[in-house]
Amino acid sequence: MISFFRKIRQKLISHLPAGKAGNQVTRYFIYALGEIFLVVIGILIALQVNNWNQERLEKRKSKEFHQRLSNDLDQIIRFLVGIEEYSSLVANQLDEAVELLESGKFNDSNKQILDFAFGNYFRLSRHLPELSAYEEMKSSGQLGLIYNLELREELSKYITQQKLVSTIYEDLNEKVNQTTFMDPYLKFEAGGSVTENAFSYDFSKIQQDRVVINTLSRYAFHWKSKSSFSRSLQNQATQLHELIQKEIDTSL
Repeated sequence: MISFFRKIRQKLISHLPAGKAGNQVTRYFIYALGEIFLVVIGILIALQVNNWNQERLEKRKSKEFHQRLSNDLDQIIRFLVGIEEYSSLVANQLDEAVELLESGKFNDSNKQILDFAFGNYFRLSRHLPELSAYEEMKSSGQLGLIYNLELREELSKYITQQKLVSTIYEDLNEKVNQTTFMDPYLKFEAGGSVTENAFSYDFSKIQQDRVVINTLSRYAFHWKSKSSFSRSLQNQATQLHELIQKEIDTSL
């Protein structure tokens, strides 16, 4: 490109009349202007090429971050599905345990319901995975790589909701992580496996204690609350995942 402009300049100079001092000055002046022009053109071209390269690298980095956000949400959604299902299971088992205690109908076939309820009512985890790619972008000042302003706003809303649900999890954990009310009735067997319920109890004594029954009933409500909040956050994460995937497929 520069050689093309140089040839034009040489042709213009060659067409000037020769032999006069004024013409020599004019030829030199045109030559100098031509050199300046070529340098400017070269700089502009170099800047444009550099901008293209920077834009290409930035867009590639943006796509990588979007893909990481999508992967993070995949994991979070699976995690939340598991939490919702397990929380519903514990809540249902607690409800059934309360019904058994109130009815007094205890036998070998429904013993496993009580075993499960007594062994899991307090195991409400407060853990909730973070959107690590978003936190990395935020801490490094690269949220601008999310070009879609609507998507950026939805991500911010999700993070806010996630922190709220995490706080709720902690609160629920504090409410159900009390075992002293069952201490008089559960005898833990020595050498029992940590993955199995290794305890025994007297059903007839437990069913006479309204504090135990009412407490288990209240814990069932807390587990249902966790299931509900997990489902709500899961739905929001699913919608966000769809927005990110659409951005990857159509804009990046």
